[in-house]
Amino acid sequence: MERIQEAMQDGWVNEGYNRWLAQRQQWTSGNRPVHPRPRNMPLVTHEMVVGDRPFPRAVPLEAVIECLVDLWEEEDSWD
Repeated sequence: MERIQEAMQDGWVNEGYNRWLAQRQQWTSGNRPVHPRPRNMPLVTHEMVVGDRPFPRAVPLEAVIECLVDLWEEEDSWD
């Protein structure tokens, strides 16, 4: 922690960290951009994600994440 404070006093700025903070603020502000589902994106249900059976075919990670985000938003557990 001391090295970070010393670096900041020397004028060093962690640009990557600052960009990450700005992006995180956008993600958590509730003002996320709405992207329509691509036509070839498979529909993934909550039961498919948390169930015991494997997916019937390969599913892109983006589809699984979209399903989980929708679930979190419905349960108001995003924050």
